[in-house]
Amino acid sequence: MRSFRPEDSAFYDFEYFLSLEYRYFSYAHRSRIRNLLEFVGDVNGKRVLDVGGGGGVFAYLLSKRGGDVCLVDYSEAAIAFARSRFPGLRAIQMSAYELDTLIERYDVVICFDVIEHLDRLQDMLEAVKEVLVSDGRFYVATDNESSPFKTVRLLSCLERFGRYFSMEGRDYNMIKRVESYRRSVLGIDYHTSHVNSYGLEELCKEVESCGWRVIQFRTYHLYDDPLKKFFSWLLGPKSGTHMVLECVLH
Repeated sequence: MRSFRPEDSAFYDFEYFLSLEYRYFSYAHRSRIRNLLEFVGDVNGKRVLDVGGGGGVFAYLLSKRGGDVCLVDYSEAAIAFARSRFPGLRAIQMSAYELDTLIERYDVVICFDVIEHLDRLQDMLEAVKEVLVSDGRFYVATDNESSPFKTVRLLSCLERFGRYFSMEGRDYNMIKRVESYRRSVLGIDYHTSHVNSYGLEELCKEVESCGWRVIQFRTYHLYDDPLKKFFSWLLGPKSGTHMVLECVLH
C-alpha cells in the first residue's frame, strides 16, 4: 500500500472540481446528499468542522442549516475553489493529520469520502479527538465494500440495469461516460488515490479500536431506483453501497 501523493491530489483536483457542478447539483448524488444531511441532523448554532471537504458543498449546505462551519482540505485548489464558489465560507488548507494545530473546538466533525484516501486512518482519528468537544459527534462516511450490491454478482447486474429506471440512475450513467472518456484521454484515473476500502463491520472495528464508540450507522445508495429500493428492503439496513457512522468519544 502506498500513501496519498501530491500528484494524486493534483489530478484529483482536475477530475473532481471540473465535474463538481454536475456531480453534486444533478440528480445523480441527491440520494447521497439527502442521506448524509438527514443523518447528521440539526446543526443550527453548532460549530462544525468539515475535514477533507473538497470544493465545499457539504460545508455550504450545513452552513445554510445554521451551522458555524469551517472547511479544511489538503488541496490548495479545493480551498481556492470553495472560497470562490461559496463566498464567506471559512476554508483552511491543511492535512487531516494536522487538526490538532487548530485552536477552536467543534461540536460536530464530519469526514465524508476521505478515509479511502488515507493510509494513516488511526492518526486522523486521533487528530479528530483534539478538536472535538467532550460531548461532540464525529461522522465518517465512505463506500461500503461489504454491500451485497458489490459482492453478489446478480445484485450488481441488477443494480446497473436499474439505473435506466430513475433520473438519478440515468444522470449517474451520464457522469460515468463523461469521466470514462476524460480518463481515457488523460490516461489517469483518480481512483488510484483510493488506498483503503472498508466493509461496515470492518470500519466499525477500526474506529472503535482507536477509542471511539459507534452509536449508530446508516447505509445508503449513491442514487436510488425502484429495483434497488426493493432489494435493499429485503436485504436489510446493512445492504447499502455507501455508509456513514456516528461516533462519540469513550
